Amino acid sequence: MATSQTELEKELEQLISTKYPLHPKQFSTEERAVLQTLTKLAYVYAQPDGQTSLVSTVPIASIENIIQSGQLTLVAEKLDDSFLESIEKIIASKHIKFTAEAEGMKIVTDMTSLYQRCCRSLPKNASFENVLFKMYTEESAFYRKMNAIIGGYNDPAKTTDDEKIFALLLNIALHKAGLKKANNEMQEIPETLYRGQSVGLEDIKKKFDMVNSMKSSDTLANVAPKDLQDINIASVVRKKNVSTSKDEDISTQFAKGTAGNKKGIVLKIQNPAEIADFYNIANVSGTPKEAEFSSRFPDDVAIIPVHLEEDVNGVTHVEAVCIRSDKVILENSQHLDSIVNSIKSKMNNILDDEFLDQDQKNLLLPLASKFYANPDANLLEFTVKTLQDLYQTNPDDSLKADFDDLKRSLEAYFAITADLKVSHNQPKTLENEQKNMQKILQGKNTWFSEANIPDNHVLSAHFKVLSNPSSTNEELHGAARNIKAAIKLDKTLTTQYPQLEQGMKDLMSSINTIQKLGKDNEFAEDETQSLRF
Repeated sequence: MATSQTELEKELEQLISTKYPLHPKQFSTEERAVLQTLTKLAYVYAQPDGQTSLVSTVPIASIENIIQSGQLTLVAEKLDDSFLESIEKIIASKHIKFTAEAEGMKIVTDMTSLYQRCCRSLPKNASFENVLFKMYTEESAFYRKMNAIIGGYNDPAKTTDDEKIFALLLNIALHKAGLKKANNEMQEIPETLYRGQSVGLEDIKKKFDMVNSMKSSDTLANVAPKDLQDINIASVVRKKNVSTSKDEDISTQFAKGTAGNKKGIVLKIQNPAEIADFYNIANVSGTPKEAEFSSRFPDDVAIIPVHLEEDVNGVTHVEAVCIRSDKVILENSQHLDSIVNSIKSKMNNILDDEFLDQDQKNLLLPLASKFYANPDANLLEFTVKTLQDLYQTNPDDSLKADFDDLKRSLEAYFAITADLKVSHNQPKTLENEQKNMQKILQGKNTWFSEANIPDNHVLSAHFKVLSNPSSTNEELHGAARNIKAAIKLDKTLTTQYPQLEQGMKDLMSSINTIQKLGKDNEFAEDETQSLRF
């Protein structure tokens, strides 16, 4: 690496360490509450056949906007485990079908059959995350069609609404499963992460020139957040789905193969630990297909070019570093306000309709009053009943059309605002947490046994407690707390094992939940607790 390039990276270290907040981006142009929409979608579709819900109809335009939002990692982080449970119920029983073409022939994949086949091919009691990864690595219409829909290159005329919806849900599920696998299993992070693409070279060159200009004027290390976009090439990378690999040759071949007569690009990310969650999601399969996994960089990642070099084949190699902000606050979409105003306008118009009889007015007025006041938890149930009663009044065609129009707006409103979190009874919650705790322990102990950490290392004694099957929950909690405290005290551990702290937090959370089910939580995390030996 050239000396000037090394100096450039050193100057960027200060910028990276500040974790500057990037300019916030809207979650989606259509929906304010993507998380709730996703949860409700999964919840509704997982219900027994014939059971319906007001929120089951989510506009396809909203689905497509969510897919394009680039916030998949953030969404997956916030969803709870009930989301994956709902997804498994859907796949295991609903016989969802994806249709695609391969070599001029139509192929159809029944997701339930694929699920059952992958379950049989894996060890008994394999986690749903691993079953889902196995499904994704199979050559199928599901693999082809989902990537086409997420990538935006599907044929709309040959894509059903259900395929769009389930492509979204399954893509998010893969991200959620990837995060769980990453936290549980401590996957190795490569020193360099590669990506081949065919577009964006001129934009990258302009950004790189600006980096050099800032370096020359000694302003690079202290660049203001509002000016970060001048040197950030993340938008160039996001023009296509992001496929990454730890194999430079694969990415180089991809760059040359997709560029045609253009000059391809190989992006070389020098600090993959900054995007460890993305890397582990992007490569969940662990097979040769990992270089093809379609995903997107989170919107809170800036990519700064530090070196450009063209090889003898005309491929430009771009070395870059990532800045990951943990301070991004998402802006609320204005769409919800538009929906609310539309509903109020439609209610007023219906109430002013001269053909609305008194019985109908008596039904609609309480709903309007509730909607104009601060909506409460009973608004969804009250709305469903009111609409049912209104339709039973035998409205004429014109009035029925107005009711239909109002119903669609109310569906859009509740798709955003209604709280339909899935809750389980105490035995089910206990069972889930115990399974989760065992997954974390198994993954961490497997990693520790393969990491060749010396016995005199600060972490060794605590990991021996985690690997001891006779350790009590209290002892496991104490060991996890000590490991977490050791990481906070020694920043080199954070660099060496960036996923370890989150894994300990997850383990402590599971133990806390298990303890709460039987008695008051005696092991609540104390951030000021000192390291205990």
